[in-house]
Amino acid sequence: MPSIIRNLKHHERIPFITGEMDTDWGILGGDRFGVHCASKLLLKDIKNTLEELIKIKLNIRKFKQKNKYASYQIMIRYR
Repeated sequence: MPSIIRNLKHHERIPFITGEMDTDWGILGGDRFGVHCASKLLLKDIKNTLEELIKIKLNIRKFKQKNKYASYQIMIRYR
């Protein structure tokens, strides 16, 4: 997350988080809504903001793409 956004109060980050979710997030199958991303730091910032705003515990999972590249996932169950 850019420092100009990260330095805002949690509730002031909502437009940034909304933009991320609108453009990059989607249904991951079943009852999961989330995103895969190469940037663990971006997902950590989003995770911390969402946990503060909606009071839920989220996890970031690490995946290996093509046995070469690291990818990270964060998701929210919606059912």
